[in-house]
Amino acid sequence: MCEHYEKRGFKKALVSSTKILEGFPNHADTLAMRGLTMYSAPQDEGGDKVEGVALIKRALAESRLSSFICWHVYGLYYRAEHQWAEAVKCYKSALKNAEARGADQMLVLRDLALLQAQLRDFQGLLETRKKIMHLKPSIVGNGVALAVAAHLAGDRAGAAVAMAVTVEAFRAEAESRRTSAGPAKRQADIQARQNAWLVDRHELGELQMFRTTLIEDLSGPKAAIAHLDRAAPEIADKLGLRERRAALLLASGQAKEAEQAYRDLIRINQENAAYQRGLIRAMGLDGEAASRHCAEMCSQWPSSWMCRVMRLDSLEGAAWSEFLTALLVVQWRRGVPSMFQMLKASLYRSEATSLTTGAVAEALLAAVDSPSGRLPGAGGPDPEPPTSKLWALHFAAQHASHVGQTERALALIGRAQEHSPTVVDVQTARARILRHAGDAAGASEAYERARKMDLADQYLNSRSCRYLLRAGKADQAISIIALFLKEGAGSPQAVIADMQCSWFEYELGLCYAGQREFGKALRRFSLIEKHYSDISEDQFNFHYYCTLRRYTLGTYVALLRLEDELLASRMYVKAAVAFIRTYISLDDSRKNPRPASVAPVAAAPVAAVVTATAAVATAPASAPAAATAEETGKLSKAQKKKKKAEEAKALAAKQQQQQQQQQGGKGKERKDDDEKPKELEDLDGLKLLAAEDPLKDAERLAHTLIDSPAVAARLPIEAHVAVCELFVWRKNLQLAAKELRAAKKLDAQSPEVLKLSVLLFHESSQAQPATLVDVLKEEHESIAAGGATAVAVAEGFLKSHSGSATHVAAVSEALAAIAPEKKQACLSALLSLPDSANPAPRALDAWERVYKLSRDAALGTEDEREMLRAKCRRMFPLAGCFKSDRDIAAETAATASAAKPQEEAAPPF
Repeated sequence: MCEHYEKRGFKKALVSSTKILEGFPNHADTLAMRGLTMYSAPQDEGGDKVEGVALIKRALAESRLSSFICWHVYGLYYRAEHQWAEAVKCYKSALKNAEARGADQMLVLRDLALLQAQLRDFQGLLETRKKIMHLKPSIVGNGVALAVAAHLAGDRAGAAVAMAVTVEAFRAEAESRRTSAGPAKRQADIQARQNAWLVDRHELGELQMFRTTLIEDLSGPKAAIAHLDRAAPEIADKLGLRERRAALLLASGQAKEAEQAYRDLIRINQENAAYQRGLIRAMGLDGEAASRHCAEMCSQWPSSWMCRVMRLDSLEGAAWSEFLTALLVVQWRRGVPSMFQMLKASLYRSEATSLTTGAVAEALLAAVDSPSGRLPGAGGPDPEPPTSKLWALHFAAQHASHVGQTERALALIGRAQEHSPTVVDVQTARARILRHAGDAAGASEAYERARKMDLADQYLNSRSCRYLLRAGKADQAISIIALFLKEGAGSPQAVIADMQCSWFEYELGLCYAGQREFGKALRRFSLIEKHYSDISEDQFNFHYYCTLRRYTLGTYVALLRLEDELLASRMYVKAAVAFIRTYISLDDSRKNPRPASVAPVAAAPVAAVVTATAAVATAPASAPAAATAEETGKLSKAQKKKKKAEEAKALAAKQQQQQQQQQGGKGKERKDDDEKPKELEDLDGLKLLAAEDPLKDAERLAHTLIDSPAVAARLPIEAHVAVCELFVWRKNLQLAAKELRAAKKLDAQSPEVLKLSVLLFHESSQAQPATLVDVLKEEHESIAAGGATAVAVAEGFLKSHSGSATHVAAVSEALAAIAPEKKQACLSALLSLPDSANPAPRALDAWERVYKLSRDAALGTEDEREMLRAKCRRMFPLAGCFKSDRDIAAETAATASAAKPQEEAAPPF
């Protein structure tokens, strides 16, 4: 029975168990194995998860908790359910009973070791591996796993000794396989032995590289270098060997040898930034010396892009301007359109370089606009390529957009379109300019035009979807993303979830959150959380594969470190922050319901303005209109026709399935169904909306970010701010204070930090115990010079940051919340902001927040809010968030009148 189960012959295993149970109906071990088989088998092979679990528990009771097989099976069930800690308890009970009976413990020990690695119980893993090594010392893989366990547990000496013994054993075993087989007569045998030798050589090299790491930890880099030199003939990865040796030479202080090693590596690959930085560190260069070295590297490797970028980063002043000019001229003549994106980090590293970039762009643009049309440095009589002017306009337009000169940027990109109307890069640049200006609808239309220029380009398709989502056009984005999905593989959203395409789900969630469709938004964010949970669970398969199968030990240790910090990855943190903020918005809408007529035209935190509005969800969303009509028996003619067509389609599919089964196509059909991703349930997020206390889920998500020290240490300030805001909302002031301290360490003068300081000070002044109040007062006095009340603290912040729109908006939001009588003062502070408050490119976000605050918090009178809107509209004329109904109607009428003559002039056919 066990043999059939291991070979996935579930039907045969169940037949065998039935025969045994006919004679011994209460045999615990057979009951346990039958339950495990039913739990693991598919339904068409006798599987039944519920009955299988019941049989496993019954077997454990029948054995009176004394059967190690029953305990092992129970552990396998928990492991399949990803309940790792419970599975470890079962395995330990199985070992205790197996030891009492003198049974073989190897299988249980092996499974226990895998779970201990999954749970990062490295001390327990080391003890388990020692037991396995004692039972099976002749297996080389057990020695490898013991060395890895000792290394992870911090036993450096034990790891080095175990690896030394293991390497010798592996070398002897590999040599024995090569020499004991006798001469090969067939070509296939010769090729098989050659492949086996290559595998052995690769695995031996991996062991030697990992042994180098152990020796470095134990005896330092010099001893590691000596071992690496001895083991070099056995290491197949020669490039990895050179990189490791160069790093060790640098760490050991052997500067001359390290310099030569990095020069050898640069000869292989000049575009590797790590090689270039390693050479500079080995030479001990800084300042002017480093700049001269970068110049030498540029002359030595004139075709290397990395050398030129490092040269640019090492220059200042006039030299920087001259080198940038020469670099742009060469690349524009070559026809490279992506210069702005490739050099963006270098162009805007300081205010001086930003100003110089503008001057260089204008000078080059003037050169191509001159009568000669020649860029500086032109050699020979050949005319200037016509594309040089195009890319000069393209670059200058993107720079103008980056520094907030929207009108200038649109004019330049318009000239570029007139020059070459069919170039995709120009159209995408126009879309980016409009997006930076706040015109989400115009940006999405521009990117759609770019996408239609090259329908086979998946990148354009994906970017167009992103722009559509930021414009609030979710249905259109879903239909477009489906163009590059496999036809017939399922619904687009199910396929995307199966592909773990987190960026699309994140943008879709933000789109729904901006439209206040909280259920749909929460459902998309929950899918991203599930993706990362699946990634964390998938590592279980590698504990065995990397250590006992392929010996990729360095990669395995790196994988464990990556998984420990997985939840600090950029996408998960962004999704978690959006998840938490959406939960807070949902809870706020329930506590402070507003009629749909005054619901704000909200936008996602980083998305463009959403033009559609929706009623605030103050309760779980209702069923769709069609379903409600069906329940009441009042279907329209179109709905009846659609329902009849769906029923006919379902009937035809069922008949086709039956016909295929009769023709013997059952197996093939099941295989095709298995390949299809499962359809997603509850896309509207009704279950998430139905939660009585949705903030409990938000707290659970917050704890995934802050409970792990490895993750918390890498969180950006946005995550700490969101978690702190959640805990302030929940009146959990101690955890809120902890997160506020973490955020202040990253940026004590951040607008959100100041806002939360005011809110937390206000809440703590009314809370108990008094010691908590004293701690928070001590913190705030370091910023606000000892304000007696939260209102005084907020007013102090407003006075000290009166020139920043973001700071004034954040503090005013807190002040209006804790002291409604101060709303007029908040509006006065907003109206007194200078037009230049907050530099580009974040100025639009700051002023959008200013206007949204005045509208949502009902600051001042309607006329005063209109004055603020007009001020924002004057600074950002294209931004949709500052347009009134009258502006939108006027633009619609103008567009219609502009299109009317064209329609009249069109041919009648």
